[in-house]
Amino acid sequence: MGTRLDRKIHPSPHRNVALFWAVAGALTALAVLPYALALNPQAAEELPLAVLVVGQPLQTFALIFLGGWLGLRLGEEIGLDSPFARSLVHGRPMPDHSRRRFGLAVALGVAAGLAILALERYVFGPLLPPAKSDLAQGAALWKGLLGALYGGIAEELLTRLVVMTGVTWALWRIAGRGRRPVPPWVYWTGIVVAGLAFGLGHLPVAAGIWQLVPIVVVRTVALNLVGAVGFGYLYWRWGLEHAMVAHFVADVVLRSVGM
Repeated sequence: MGTRLDRKIHPSPHRNVALFWAVAGALTALAVLPYALALNPQAAEELPLAVLVVGQPLQTFALIFLGGWLGLRLGEEIGLDSPFARSLVHGRPMPDHSRRRFGLAVALGVAAGLAILALERYVFGPLLPPAKSDLAQGAALWKGLLGALYGGIAEELLTRLVVMTGVTWALWRIAGRGRRPVPPWVYWTGIVVAGLAFGLGHLPVAAGIWQLVPIVVVRTVALNLVGAVGFGYLYWRWGLEHAMVAHFVADVVLRSVGM
């Protein structure tokens, strides 16, 4: 049994990884501000710019550090992890990987982005009410790409590492009774629940564009779920970094091709 001194000399194996991602997430929260202000110019009028520049990164840092540490700790029990960041932080050799896997992550991101665009144009677009405003109209491409960086890093950390891991672990402990190997349905449920939560989190943005009628809710949740299922699968099978790559690429497609 380790002593208190031992624990100080050998800190939690997850703390530094969580710190690494918290810093990265805070930087992307700062980088996304030009895009966020283009979507919602009133935010700069309601709060001083200095408050946004300091407050948003600090809030993101705290959420990712605390949630990420918990996600890494719980994920250790069910095989969900951030293997490349862990190796980098602890100075270990990088885990086995292949260009093919990252290539598949890129391909999945492109496919998800194009699928979302097609669904928006041909399925949901004709059913939507008149738009109150076009929030994305004033966002230059470079601002959208900064938004993609935030999506690929911060949103993946909060949605996959925190929410998906937490839901999957809870299902495994309660419904799966801690059986090993973890049943696949437990992972799939965690993937879908995290995807639904991610979609619901985009409703405030949708409410700024349309009246929040049922079709707008369905559209917002469904389109976000399209990518989330694929990203969650990559996280489960190959690690968080593959999900980040796919999410970033999907966002680049959406912001460069346009919705």
